[in-house]
Amino acid sequence: MKIKSFRNSYHRIPVIEHDNIVPHNPMVSVCVQAYQHESYIHDCIQSILSQKTNFKFEILIGEDQSSDKTRDICKDYAKKYPEVIRLFLHHRGNNIRINNMRTGRFNILYNLASANGKYIALCDGDDYWIDDYKLEKQFHISENKNCAAVVSDYFYKNGKQFTDPNKMPAPPDQNYFRVDAYQIPEEVYHFSHLSTFFFERSLVNKIFSEPWTFKSWGLDTVLTPLFFKYGGVMYLNEKTAVYRIRGTGQSSKKEGGKGSIHKYKYLQYKALKVKYPTFKRNIAFEQNIALIKYFSRSLDFSIIGDFYYSFSFMLSKSNLRFLKSEIKKIIKNLGNKLIKRIGH
Repeated sequence: MKIKSFRNSYHRIPVIEHDNIVPHNPMVSVCVQAYQHESYIHDCIQSILSQKTNFKFEILIGEDQSSDKTRDICKDYAKKYPEVIRLFLHHRGNNIRINNMRTGRFNILYNLASANGKYIALCDGDDYWIDDYKLEKQFHISENKNCAAVVSDYFYKNGKQFTDPNKMPAPPDQNYFRVDAYQIPEEVYHFSHLSTFFFERSLVNKIFSEPWTFKSWGLDTVLTPLFFKYGGVMYLNEKTAVYRIRGTGQSSKKEGGKGSIHKYKYLQYKALKVKYPTFKRNIAFEQNIALIKYFSRSLDFSIIGDFYYSFSFMLSKSNLRFLKSEIKKIIKNLGNKLIKRIGH
């Protein structure tokens, strides 16, 4: 799907762009997606405005019709910084449903389609940057190294507590390095975080041409292997962003219910594994995780053969804690099903 087709297919209700005087030729477009972020959006926008660069950048904020004060806060910033901020006021009627759930996918894709910079940087509205030179560093690497994207290290923040994800085995004596996909531990899919992503806008057409862009559970699930396919990834070995761990976002809903989201993710990874062989090991790992989680919740015995394969795969990886947890779920759900039958 091309950008024009995206607009024709999903842009059902007009998006209102707040008045601005942002120049049309920035070097970098920073895309922010905001929804129900009244307690966090200030930190996000302020951390971007604080960036010290030798080039001009624009900030594109997509506000997804929040019911809290997020939209009002974004409007205040747009009025105060009309030369930098382009604010898009969205309607929930444009939301793209993924696995029957409303998502912010239209929001972020509209930002990508509207960006004017040579490069694009992403930051979710509930995250924020902690390095005032983040953009400058990533721009320098992108200009001097042949790569599709530059990502970085980051912090988790849960409440007031910061923790180190410690996902990427990085040489301590290198400020940045090229990521070898085959050196990433196979159990690590998201070795960085979307709010650190910095990539060439020329990739946008490839992103829109990938069918899973519009239906994957998590856009970074597609972006990560896509970056490896179209130029590779440089890793800035510095913590530049904070990813807030919250229990109210879409990601927190993945584990609930009868397992339909895990079946969906299994099919997603199965398709991506074929399309992106460079990242095949890590995709396959997530595929097996998803299948086991689907079976433990649904008890769908039509896939028992696939379940045995995935269980054996994870057993060979000595992922015993995960398997023990899923076995407990299977026993519990089998017991509940038996009780219901006896009750009838």
